Amino acid sequence: MQYYFYVHNAYLTKIHHRESPMKILYKEVDAAPVWYSEVVYQKLLNHPVELVEIPAEENIKATYMIAEMKNAPCAQAGKDFVDFMKSDVAKNIYKKYGFETP
Repeated sequence: MQYYFYVHNAYLTKIHHRESPMKILYKEVDAAPVWYSEVVYQKLLNHPVELVEIPAEENIKATYMIAEMKNAPCAQAGKDFVDFMKSDVAKNIYKKYGFETP
């Protein structure tokens, strides 16, 4: 199935992912591609945004990685952060915003 949308005025993020939803909220543009998590966040703020999903076969998924640095100046802080990111608390926060976790 193919989807076609007529958009009078669209915007592509240039600096930061929050600028695109703000352009929509300020009625400067009709649409802007953003991360799924940004739509979730805007809805949590009760902002009037709509999600138009990109079909899976045309979409791109990003994978975020985390690691401890071998010679980090604050090695324990890095270890603590990685340990936190592996925790159920962190995974639930990520899931709340639409991210998948391992």
